Amino acid sequence: MEGFMCNLDHSDHLTAELWGCLIGLKRAWDLGERDIILRSDSSEALKLITGDDNMLHDDRGVIQEIQTMIAWDWQVECQVISRDTNQMVDKLAKEALNETRGLQILSPGAVKIRTLQAGP
Repeated sequence: MEGFMCNLDHSDHLTAELWGCLIGLKRAWDLGERDIILRSDSSEALKLITGDDNMLHDDRGVIQEIQTMIAWDWQVECQVISRDTNQMVDKLAKEALNETRGLQILSPGAVKIRTLQAGP
């Protein structure tokens, strides 16, 4: 499993969740995956992605890009998961706050090592 970290600088939690969904979808597409489950512990982010009442939202550009991607020729299922289930992702997100601004793609081994180093 590949991972990524992205320091968005001064974004709020919801914006970071939306960008995480977008980057994850882009990586999945680029890797040739065509049947995926988009999981997030943010029910608010998934409601914005799957709903149509977001035209006035500050993150509408990101939301619309995600919605456009979901409509491509592939299967994307959106699922809300518990924060406990999402611990590895949360550890990487916290670590990204200490990194330089931008996107880092992590190999499967690097994901495991980084999450082990971050501890429980």
